[in-house]
Formats: sequence, structure tokens, C-alpha cells
Amino acid sequence: MSTLDILLYIVIMVFQLNKKEMKMNKVNKEVTALMQYGRALHAMPSAIAFNASVNYGATKFKFANFKAVRDAVLPVFAEYNLAVRWTSKKVEDGLYLVGEVFYSDGEVVNTFSLPLRTEIKNQDMGSDLTYFKRYALSALANVVTDEDDDGNFADKAEAARGISGEQVKALKQTNRHF
Repeated sequence: MSTLDILLYIVIMVFQLNKKEMKMNKVNKEVTALMQYGRALHAMPSAIAFNASVNYGATKFKFANFKAVRDAVLPVFAEYNLAVRWTSKKVEDGLYLVGEVFYSDGEVVNTFSLPLRTEIKNQDMGSDLTYFKRYALSALANVVTDEDDDGNFADKAEAARGISGEQVKALKQTNRHF
């Protein structure tokens, strides 16, 4: 075996060791990020005080608005080196708002997405974004932000609108792209 062959062999071995070390570093980063997310969820309040209400015909409930949710959740995430970013994603069936919780090294630890209506006025789009961000952030933080009626109102509303089984199926698969 020539000196060149030996040197080439050593270079290949060092490269393989570095590759294995890089994989272990990525796994360690993922585990660290997920552990921090778990700690943050444990430290999170289970519910956020309701500071707003809806009283529109038969629809009546109390909820925490987006500012209240944001002000309660983001400081806890920050304590564990986590942050939230909002993006949108276009897929074949429409546009989605995507919320991601990520660790300080950029590792994404959780994602939540909701479909956006696109054929609406700008003001309605702004309302949708605020509404969806409130729901997404409360889901990502696992906190209660409104009164729960166990889906009774939604079931009645679906029955009143005559939502089809096909529509229910489509709604249940909303997050299949993410």
C-alpha cells in the first residue's frame, strides 16, 4: 500500500467520523429542543383569563383575545429559548397560515396550520389572521382560551347549514400537508 493510499484511507475515515459526529449533534439538538418545549408546556398556565366575549344572536361565549394569549404564552416560551414564527404555505387546495414553535438553534419543535379564505376583503383577511393566530398559538401552547361546549354549538351549526359528510372529511384532513 502506497503512502498516497494510506493518506486517502485516513481522509476517508476522518470524513466518516465527522459525518457520524454531525448526525449525533443533530440528534442532540433535536432532543434538547423537544425537552425545552416539553418544559415550556409544563410551565404554561392551563388556561388564560377570558377578556372578551361574543354575543351575537344564539352565539354567546367568552374567550381570551390574541393579545392576552400572546402575552401569556410568549414569555414562557422565551424562558425556554423558544419562539413562534408565522408563515403561509400554498398547497394544491389553498393557502394555509402556519405557526411554528422553534428552539433558539432553529430546530422546529411543533407546527400548526389552518386554511385561509382567500376570496375575501382585506379587513376580513386581517380578522381571519388574528383569529387563526389565536387558535394556533393556544394549540401550540396547549392552553385553554375560550369556553368549551364540547362541540355542541358546532354540531348544531353544522346540522343547520347541512354540512355534508364529504365536507366533514375534508375539514378533518386539513393538516395533512404539514
